[in-house]
Parts: sequence; structure tokens; C-alpha cells
Amino acid sequence: DGVPGKFDLDTGSRASLDLLAPFVEAHGLVARYGARRERINGWGVGGPARGYQVRAGVLKLGPIEIPGPVTGLSTQRKGAFAQRAVAGNVGSGVLSRFTVYLDYPRQQVILERNSRFGRRDPADRSGLWLHLGEGACVVGEAVPGTPAEEAGLQAGDRILSVYGAGTGKVSLHALRVKLR
Repeated sequence: DGVPGKFDLDTGSRASLDLLAPFVEAHGLVARYGARRERINGWGVGGPARGYQVRAGVLKLGPIEIPGPVTGLSTQRKGAFAQRAVAGNVGSGVLSRFTVYLDYPRQQVILERNSRFGRRDPADRSGLWLHLGEGACVVGEAVPGTPAEEAGLQAGDRILSVYGAGTGKVSLHALRVKLR
């Protein structure tokens, strides 16, 4: 959206675009995008990462334009998402639109558009963060004022079945896709 930055390519991230807290603050992005509800928007070795979820206008990677990426605006005060060295991470939500070639000898990344290139980035607006627990999906957070809270879900609740199938038969990924 016209704000230049240096980005890491994070092939292990399921997000499309995450902007790190110092970059978010320096450019007033919470106000710019009208972000309203802070939430868990990622989970790493150190536990939950918090921020806002918005839909940006356009991500430009060189000559390539990605319209409407779902974007995490980090509010982290420490850890990887609080560093100042880069603006953010481009994750698999964007990278999956390309066949990605890593040319190590030339230190280049080549992005070749694939059949997913023109698809709109799906967004989960349920307000629900789930992670795996023993024999169940566990609610990490039900954001106030969202459908997850309205359904009565609370952090720590264990989801044992989905549409009549035990959670052992429904992957966490499949459940997240349903929420989108």
C-alpha cells in the first residue's frame, strides 16, 4: 500500500503477510487500516503472538502485485516480531500462489505464478484461535465481540467433534479452512 519495507520469506508461516510491531507503529498502520480487535494471530515456540488482522490493499513484490492480502499487524514487544531489521514476513498464504525457486548460488528467489495466483486470500473472521491438544482441538482464544464468543466458546475449551466426526478424524488444518 505504498509503504516500502524489507521482508523475510517465511516458508514455515501459514499467514500471508505479517508486519512486525516497530514497522506497524512507525507507519501508524493500526489506525490506517481501522484495526479494532487485538487477537492471537500466530503461535510459536514462545507461545501466542498477538496483533490485529486486517486486509491490506496491495502487496508489491518487485513487479508482482498481490491484491488484498490478509495481514497481521503485530503488537509484540519482544521476540522475533518486535525486531527492527525487517518490516515483516511474507508467508505461505502469498508464497503458495507461486512455484518458488531458491537459487542459492546467485542469492535469488524466483517466483513463477501458478494456478493459485489469482485467488483472493481467505480470511477467518470467526474470532477463534485453535491449536492441538491431546485428543482434541483446544480453544486458545475466543475474541470478544466475534462469532466465537457469541457461540459461547472460551479459552481452554476442548472441541471433541466437528460435524459429528471426532477431532481425530478432522485435521486442525481442515477445521481452520472451514472457519474461513
